[in-house]
Amino acid sequence: MFTPPVHAARVRNSGFSARAARRARPRFRPHLEVLEDRALPSTVAYQVPAGTVGQQFFSGPLGMDFDVGKNIVVDQLGVFDSGSDGLAVPLTVRLYNRDNTTTPVASLDFPAGKTGTLIDGSRFQVLATPVVLPAEFHGSIVAEGYGPLEPNGNAGFFTPPIPPWTTNDGGGLLQFVGSGRFGSTPGAFPTNVDGGPANRYAAGTFDYFAQQQSQTITFGPLADQTLGVGPITLSATASSGLPVMFRVSGPASVSGNQLTITGAGAVKVEAFQPGNDFFAAATPVDQSFMVFTPAQSTANLQTLVDGAAWRRACRARSTPSSRRPSPCSRPATRLMLPASWARSSTMSAPRAARGSVPTWQAGGSPPPSRSSAR
Repeated sequence: MFTPPVHAARVRNSGFSARAARRARPRFRPHLEVLEDRALPSTVAYQVPAGTVGQQFFSGPLGMDFDVGKNIVVDQLGVFDSGSDGLAVPLTVRLYNRDNTTTPVASLDFPAGKTGTLIDGSRFQVLATPVVLPAEFHGSIVAEGYGPLEPNGNAGFFTPPIPPWTTNDGGGLLQFVGSGRFGSTPGAFPTNVDGGPANRYAAGTFDYFAQQQSQTITFGPLADQTLGVGPITLSATASSGLPVMFRVSGPASVSGNQLTITGAGAVKVEAFQPGNDFFAAATPVDQSFMVFTPAQSTANLQTLVDGAAWRRACRARSTPSSRRPSPCSRPATRLMLPASWARSSTMSAPRAARGSVPTWQAGGSPPPSRSSAR
């Protein structure tokens, strides 16, 4: 006759208690799992301390229910390893949608032995294809195959029923509901409701993370260029490890990470990463630079100076006794002066008509003023 697991006898003289006494209980910590060559912060839903020993010999399916609050990705399934010393018997774990329990969403078989990766008190194997569970998904994690050689854990053996294993909702990604469930038919979804709490059993578990992690782009400043320069290699990185792409506006074109300048003027390059199933789109980062003609880039041609530099240069070269209006009385905020003039200490100030701005430009005509007199 079938005996519900909540009434099953305690394990006595099994030798597992002695093994547990020799092991210290560690703290729970989120861990990092690698997916597509990049580290993602992930969480174990039902966490069992290392060295925990089971108390129950129940071979049928044992399930625990949860609801998804935000989209998550399940990348590993796990089973409780009594004593954390390897599985004495084969076990099976299945992930179900409680609204449609005909076929599991994912399942894995764990052969006897030190199968998979031991994380605290559970063994994990990676799913060949990670499973995306959308918000409002109603799930259940079910494991079966336990028995005298590999007992499961049951909170009903604690008074009050507060087991040493816990749950981790990933900051609100999951909600743990129900009171545990069990069944008598191997390979089937368990339909009998147990007495709680929501983490009733040390049995099945899974590893998960938020479906779309945030990501940022690092893209440094770009130097001004001279027309005629060869292709420029752009470099930017995304914190996700995904490739960064580029868009350009102005007299330039881009192919992959190669920027080709096609004319003089202002160029803006935008680095962007659109994201994928696991990462949200990153905020684009822009960098701008100027492309000058060879004449504009010659070292001994015009140099930009601000209004203060204009006044200092003018006063240093003006005759104090002159009654003419100072040629520095109407400076522009940014003016173009010959670099050789700015460096000369012997050049005298040029004469100018009364009240006019001096023609100190190398070409003989003053630059246009873009600001009011200071």
